[in-house]
Amino acid sequence: MFLSAFVISTIRREDTTLSDHLHDVDGFRFSKDLAPMDSQHINQSHFGHHHFGQVQLGDRRRNRRLVALADKLVCHPGGTLPHKLNNPADLTALYRLCRRDEVTHEALMNSSTQYVRQQLNEHQGDVLILHDATELDYTSHQSLQNLGQLGSGNQRGFIAHNSLAVDPDRRETLGLVNQILHVRQQVDPRIQ
Repeated sequence: MFLSAFVISTIRREDTTLSDHLHDVDGFRFSKDLAPMDSQHINQSHFGHHHFGQVQLGDRRRNRRLVALADKLVCHPGGTLPHKLNNPADLTALYRLCRRDEVTHEALMNSSTQYVRQQLNEHQGDVLILHDATELDYTSHQSLQNLGQLGSGNQRGFIAHNSLAVDPDRRETLGLVNQILHVRQQVDPRIQ
């Protein structure tokens, strides 16, 4: 997983100075020890329970389905949904679940970030909060509503601002602390 992230904020847990862990690259400060992380460091059998075990989707069956599907999805981080969920019943269940009004970005993030923040409170050592904004381009998905302008205005989608907690000493991702989906308003190209 590659992040084009800048270290904007940190949580200090020890008496060591942050500069002991960082170095400068083109004027930005990065962890000396931070290496690319992959999904193999995720405890895949409990990911869904940890991140979505407290979710409130209006029905216990929906809550359990989300946990089970998250465990399956995290086992296959790349590719399309049919490749991640090769059982057609699971894929249909995911699509059905996503169509529910109760299944919102806010509901999913509340449950996941609650778990991550609990982990941060128990964490020993420094934690870096890395921030990254990326464009989620859904231009080809004509059925999606309420998308914003991307790029020069020819694409549609969201700008996702992610705040990821990382332990620089152990080279470990602790989790997503926050995520904001921003809808950029249409800008007149003559003004740009």
